[in-house]
Amino acid sequence: MNISGRGLTPGYWFYFELTRGFFSTTGNQGRVNDYLVALNAAGQYTTLYNAIDGLTAYEQARALGDLSGESLATTQSLAMDGMIISTQVLLPQIRPADACGRCCSPCPGWDGWITGYGVGGQLNNDGNATTTNVSTGGTIVGLRRPLGYRAAGGVYYNFGHTYGDNATRNASTRIDDHFFGAYLNQQHDGWYWLATGGFGYDHFQTHRNVAIGSVSESPQSKHDGWRSIVYGELGDNYGFGRMQLDPFVAMQYTYLRENGFVEQNGSVTGLDVGGMDFNSLRTHVGARLSRKLPGLGQGRSRVEVRSIWMHELLDETAPIATARFSGAGAGSSFLVQGNGLGRDWYWFGTGWRWTLARNIELYADYDMLLNECETLHTGSGGLTATW
Repeated sequence: MNISGRGLTPGYWFYFELTRGFFSTTGNQGRVNDYLVALNAAGQYTTLYNAIDGLTAYEQARALGDLSGESLATTQSLAMDGMIISTQVLLPQIRPADACGRCCSPCPGWDGWITGYGVGGQLNNDGNATTTNVSTGGTIVGLRRPLGYRAAGGVYYNFGHTYGDNATRNASTRIDDHFFGAYLNQQHDGWYWLATGGFGYDHFQTHRNVAIGSVSESPQSKHDGWRSIVYGELGDNYGFGRMQLDPFVAMQYTYLRENGFVEQNGSVTGLDVGGMDFNSLRTHVGARLSRKLPGLGQGRSRVEVRSIWMHELLDETAPIATARFSGAGAGSSFLVQGNGLGRDWYWFGTGWRWTLARNIELYADYDMLLNECETLHTGSGGLTATW
């Protein structure tokens, strides 16, 4: 029998209770503790139980955290952030107000464009799941075609690669995603609308290192999933001199599915994880302010600053997985929660677009997404060609 500290509100206060098992300080650790106590009472996993029993209180809490597999649930947080960021990188290319740097009818003929982007930052320790460092890179290619007076549509493909590293848990995640989408937009007198959606395939690779006493293993997995989004935006255009102000409102629904899997190379500490679903419905309220600059050489250019407030409408803001030790067979299990994403986000950015000629445009952007749970920095740039 040991004293376990369970945090009710991360960062504020704890209560302590007498429980069977080991010292724990988070919800994830406490649920693994209860699960392991039940297995030991049934005569299972006694070697692992005894290995933890010989540790100090601090080492017991750390061991329970490593066993929980929190990084396996955080994969959904990484994938969700990847979807939100890649959508924001995409939008300047498919808004009618941004097409060819003007807000009238779309460019004549076909447009083809390519954008590369990179992301760096971290998901913060939320008092339950520990800090995860994040890096993402991707490429978006697309085609655009006029569909009528001041209307256009197109298709695009996005390849993204995300890497998450949790140094505290000695765990890492790699996600490769292939996303296919389409969009429509129309410019009216002083306002516009935009709609886009798509579907994608994900491939996950996870790796953990777990060392507890005489037990030392490196469980890992390879498994698949899929994602989809629907995004709609309504905005105004106000021009005054060389300046243009574009306030807008939008809503984005994102769905992520990660198929269930069983970790390999972990006969004692490997986990059997059930399929995970993660839903997000976010409102966006923002504005872009741009200014035309004197021509550079034979071209023209403009700079832009932007800001967006995003708010999550659904109750779930952190992914949750159901897991059990793979060697324990069917029966009891425990819940593990990944890094939370928070409910409100603030997006700040700036960009520059340079039209070299009637049919060539270069662009570059920097953006930052932040709240109390995460801080992510995004750099992107690309080329648009018209024919």
